Amino acid sequence: MKLFRTFLSFVLLTALILPFSGQTFAAKTMTATVEVDKLNIRAKTSISATKLGSLTKGTKVTVYKKTASGWSQIIYNKKTAYVSTQYLTFKSKKTSYLPNPEKVYTYDTTSGIKKHYSTGKTYNSEWVYWYTKDSYGNKTTFVMRETKYGLDLGWPESEYTTEIAYPIKNGKKFYGYLETRKIIAVNQTVKTKAGTFKKVVVVQSANGYKAYYAPNVGCIKTIKNSKTVFELIKIE
Repeated sequence: MKLFRTFLSFVLLTALILPFSGQTFAAKTMTATVEVDKLNIRAKTSISATKLGSLTKGTKVTVYKKTASGWSQIIYNKKTAYVSTQYLTFKSKKTSYLPNPEKVYTYDTTSGIKKHYSTGKTYNSEWVYWYTKDSYGNKTTFVMRETKYGLDLGWPESEYTTEIAYPIKNGKKFYGYLETRKIIAVNQTVKTKAGTFKKVVVVQSANGYKAYYAPNVGCIKTIKNSKTVFELIKIE
């Protein structure tokens, strides 16, 4: 029950809870160029994983998926392999609304001050573990991922919810928690206690909540009846 309450304080009942199957959605492939002299190829998403080979600077590679923990999935010798995303340059980079797992986010909520952070550990390869810690030291766990279908948040081995449906388009409707949600604004500039954010997407839910999502940060503010009930106050 505590986890459920914490989860709802994060999404504020603005998304649809769907059966969590752990299914991997195939994203559109991307072309990238290696930008370092030697880029190691790993069997798994870890620098300690088995080294399968390497790529030289200027090599073009096809990326099938990028993980939130900083790895790009490729095919090497007819097998799935991984390289570090930070050493690749992509032809086109879509705006991501997934939080940066290397950052700590502090929020002021109706149930007190809470910190959201991640160790970068993954679940089912595409979900990244995140943790919420309140001022009393209580900690709960949730997971997040981003696919071409949207930004998802949920629980390990349980259920998940879509916070923003992709592709982002003003007026787009999708189902929320027993209700319909709608993207009512895109490319907004929004000010919070943590700073001013650009390219913010605003999602309105039928129950009156309005959530704001910033690139590489996720939800930065939620209001209801003109009252702020969830706001980002610090990024470390």
